[in-house]
Amino acid sequence: MAKNTNPNNKTTPPQPARTANPVAAVTPSKMPGVKMLCLLLAIIAFLTYSGTFNHSYVLDDLMIVHGNNLVTKGVSAIPEILTTPYLHGYAFMPNDVYRPISLVTLAIETQLFGINPSVNHAMNVLFFVGCVVFLFLFLYNLFEGKKTLVAFIATLLFAVHPIHTEVVANVKSRDELLCFMFGFLALFQFTKYAKSGKVAALAIGAFCFLLSLLSKETSIAFLAIIPLIFLTYLNEDKKKSIHIIAGSVAVAVLFLVFRFVVLKQNHADDPGYLHFIDNQLVSAPGYASRLATAILVLGSYIKLMFVPYPLICSYAFNSIPTVSFGNVWVLLSLAVYAGFFAFAIFRLVNKGKDPIAFGILFFIITLAITSNIFFLIASVMAERFLFFASVGFCLVIAVLLEAWVTKNNPDAGQQLWNTKMWMVLAPVAIILAVLSVNRNAEWKDNFTLFTADVEKAPSNARLNFYLGNEMGNNYADQAPDLNTKNQIIDQSIPYLQKAVAVYPHFYDAHVALGTAFFKLKRFDSAERHYKLG
Repeated sequence: MAKNTNPNNKTTPPQPARTANPVAAVTPSKMPGVKMLCLLLAIIAFLTYSGTFNHSYVLDDLMIVHGNNLVTKGVSAIPEILTTPYLHGYAFMPNDVYRPISLVTLAIETQLFGINPSVNHAMNVLFFVGCVVFLFLFLYNLFEGKKTLVAFIATLLFAVHPIHTEVVANVKSRDELLCFMFGFLALFQFTKYAKSGKVAALAIGAFCFLLSLLSKETSIAFLAIIPLIFLTYLNEDKKKSIHIIAGSVAVAVLFLVFRFVVLKQNHADDPGYLHFIDNQLVSAPGYASRLATAILVLGSYIKLMFVPYPLICSYAFNSIPTVSFGNVWVLLSLAVYAGFFAFAIFRLVNKGKDPIAFGILFFIITLAITSNIFFLIASVMAERFLFFASVGFCLVIAVLLEAWVTKNNPDAGQQLWNTKMWMVLAPVAIILAVLSVNRNAEWKDNFTLFTADVEKAPSNARLNFYLGNEMGNNYADQAPDLNTKNQIIDQSIPYLQKAVAVYPHFYDAHVALGTAFFKLKRFDSAERHYKLG
């Protein structure tokens, strides 16, 4: 057959079909790789809290670091740490808890670096980075890689939200960080097992869940979260889901049994040993008032997620009023939670794998165990109680933002560099990060923290005691001469007097007042307050 030598008679290669919608032509390649996103989120989290590296010890750090004789012994004390209650190395507590893992890490740091707050704070930041990375990996797997943008936005908001400052800037909250990090590493491993069926992933997940519980019992809430995930979202293989749920329950039972034995043997299992100054609900007029006040606190948590100001280190009496069901804010809070819960159940039943429903239920379930509704805990309210729950909030916001940006187009949902999205996300993230950095600065030391917080909550008995006690002791002891020292002690007295005016039976505040008056040689006043204490 003769060759075709006509240059104008060439075969035209097929042309790609044109699309009328340029957004639909976007491919997943527009989204950076998972490793790159993890690195980006890690850097953001690290930079947000790097300002805490030079901070001192604050608040309860004394009980678990430099004042804990087990931690100060270093690694030789690890066997005793693993078999005794949390505060065993500091003081006997009739109502103690069992959280050995954070103490083990601190003992190792002490062995290597001595009592060094900079090292402890730096490690806290690194553990927070781990929390952020494993949260992103879990969310990425939860949505099977189809909602990478949602996973990124939710994790970014989590990383910069100032509600987490207490957890990261307070060395004592190492227990919360490790509980979260190991908890989400467990969920990530469980999602890997659900997809691959590799037994190693299941075993690693179960072990990480145990480490999470040994860090802090907060992750016991995962006994409700795990069935939600593997019976609703990643439920293609029922057998694997049952393995994950059964393994988690077995680990939780093991932990609870060992915890019970340790606390029982050390006579640290008295659940009724609670102080009014820590949780005013122990003296609420009745169960209805206790329940109403707890519901009011739940409403305050939602407010802090949207508007994280003011943030204070203690919500003791009387930052939170004791109220009844006649209070309009209680009714509003109850209506909001009931509405959200019903809405989530409705979407779960009708849509199945619905991320909004998951976010709402995650928020409610993880917050429930510290809500004071089912049982009383050692605090009426604390920002650290939102550390887990905030994941659900951030996830819902991320889903709504992604839906607005992409109009539910699956390809557009794989774009990270979306101008429309960043016009909203960037200002919000920057504002939250700035608030976090500013709040970090207030956690520099006890005097700085208490001075800042008592201005925000001037009627808080505990904050006034904290500041007055710190001024009259540590701060006064740094004075260059006796005259200046006495002036500082004299300035501390109004704060201590305010503390006992708010709560007349405040034992510690009366003792601090007696000590202050004694140092000033005002012996009659000192004797009066010592007797009241």
